[in-house]
Amino acid sequence: MENKHLPIVVIVGRPNVGKSALFNRLLGRKAAIVNEKAGTTRDRHYQQMDWNGREFILVDTGGLADKEDTMGHFITEQVDLAIKEADIILFLVDAIVGMTDQELSVARKLRKVHNKVLLAANKTDNEERKEFVHEFMRLGFGEPHSVSALQGIGTGDLLDALVEIIPETGRWSDAKNGKPILRLAIVGRPNVGKSTLVNQLTGEHRVIADGTPGTTRDSVDTFMETDKYSFVLIDTAGLRKRSHVDEPIEKQAGEHTDRSLERCDVTLLLLDGTMTLDEQDLRILTKARERGKGIIIGINKWDLVAKDDKTFDVRVKEMREKVPELEHVPFISLSALSGQRAGKVLEMAETVFARMEKNIAPQDLKAWLEECVEAHHHPSANDKFVNFYSVLQASKRPPVFEFKVNQPTKVRDSYTRYLKNRFNERFDMEGVPVEFKYSKKRRP
Repeated sequence: MENKHLPIVVIVGRPNVGKSALFNRLLGRKAAIVNEKAGTTRDRHYQQMDWNGREFILVDTGGLADKEDTMGHFITEQVDLAIKEADIILFLVDAIVGMTDQELSVARKLRKVHNKVLLAANKTDNEERKEFVHEFMRLGFGEPHSVSALQGIGTGDLLDALVEIIPETGRWSDAKNGKPILRLAIVGRPNVGKSTLVNQLTGEHRVIADGTPGTTRDSVDTFMETDKYSFVLIDTAGLRKRSHVDEPIEKQAGEHTDRSLERCDVTLLLLDGTMTLDEQDLRILTKARERGKGIIIGINKWDLVAKDDKTFDVRVKEMREKVPELEHVPFISLSALSGQRAGKVLEMAETVFARMEKNIAPQDLKAWLEECVEAHHHPSANDKFVNFYSVLQASKRPPVFEFKVNQPTKVRDSYTRYLKNRFNERFDMEGVPVEFKYSKKRRP
């Protein structure tokens, strides 16, 4: 995402009119979960897109409805927040159902708070349905644009109309010029406090945080700033055990979390301090490491843990003994609910991201390798010594280092662990998935 003020276009409407389907259709990819069950979308979902060279932020929202339950209240609150920050409202209605009292209620709300509203009638798959869209002119936003999110009918014309009225720059203040973007994915099991942490970091109720596991289903992007970076906080659905993901919505949520790991820079694995590390947490760590992402582990709900001044160190030591790969992963204890040490998460993410950007000078690598080999030679293989001749940095983010060796296939995993431990000690790469590669070179 580029560092500039982009206009925000927010899709609103009552439940099940096809907002998420239209969101995906306009983006040209499946970014939001689509399901016939009303209320599938609960949080705001942001994505950057462009049309004919005009860039903007497209936002999917939950359905505006008069609901008395807690979740309905939260969803409406999220939509209200989206409307306040929007530059343009894309008001979507259902051509099959026709005009309802809910549409009239939403229209009254929009007329009070916004002067740029584009009306679109979804599910106009044939000419007969198009004849009925004129009744929506009673909403006061002019002739509706006839579209079919499912088939893609009319969406190009809708985007043309949109970019005609879209401003050059928007009111979005979360990505200012000169600051690099840092995408931080907050992942973990259901109900460990991911959404609560996002709300704590932003100081607003940006995403729905509820005690019911599975409240977050999409991967929700939230924008905020620090002095150094423009952050994209990616709040993800909780990854469940495979036996618990029978529902299509849950399966899609898991796929969205996987894609969040693909597009983030740093991963924060959030754990519940009252529980132990389990196979789901390890699976997340493995996925993040395989994708070359920076890794931080946050132990949440630390205020609920009975402890003394050594409890945190003991907990970290136990986890590292159980999973040796955690030896060079930074840990932080926090309480997302109270805010205790929550801000340190961003500082740690900035530190890990900066480490991933490091370029290590060839002479420093050469000196380090010579010291490692002198201190501990690789055991012989096939009655031949395994000789290391040189090492150079091949890439960054993630950092990859290529070694020239006489027998690359004989380098033991234990010796690679030794080299990585010494590497982290020398170059301060905690939280960075450093990769070592070996290629053959004969002795000169």
